[in-house]
Amino acid sequence: NWIDELIKQNSGFGKEEIREAVKWFIGDISGLAEKQNVEFTNLPVTQADLAYIVTALKDSKISGTIAKKVLEQIFAKGGRAEEIIKEQGLEQISDAGALAEIVNKVIAENQKLVDSLEKNPNAINALVGQVMKATRGQANPKMAEQSLREKLGI
Repeated sequence: NWIDELIKQNSGFGKEEIREAVKWFIGDISGLAEKQNVEFTNLPVTQADLAYIVTALKDSKISGTIAKKVLEQIFAKGGRAEEIIKEQGLEQISDAGALAEIVNKVIAENQKLVDSLEKNPNAINALVGQVMKATRGQANPKMAEQSLREKLGI
C-alpha cells in the first residue's frame, strides 16, 4: 500500500511525520485523485514528494497553502515537489530582515488597521493576512505576526 511504502522509504519519520503524511494523503491527495479520476496505482505524487512536503512543512520551509499548490501542480502538470518548490521560489520567507521590510510596508499601507488594534486586537490577523498577500503566501505567518507585534509594540 502507498502509505506503507512511504513509511518504509522514510525510516526516520516519527509518529508526527507519519500522522501528517496520512493527513495529507487522505485529504488533499485523495481529493485531487478523485477530482481528476486518477487511480491510486497511478498517482502522479510519489512517496518521496509527500515526504519532502511533510519535512518542509515541519521545518517551516513552506506553508500549508504552498503545499496544496505544489500538490495541485503535480497533479496538473507533473514534476517533483522539491524541484517545483525550489524552481518557483516557493520556500517561506523566514529571514527576519527580509520580513521586516515587508512588515514595515504593510504597517505604512494599512494605518486604519493599525489604529484599530487597540479596540480590536484581532486586527493583527488582518495585518498578518496583508503580509501573506504581499509575499504571495511565502511569509512564515508566525514570524510575520511576531514581527508585526514587535514593530507595533503589542
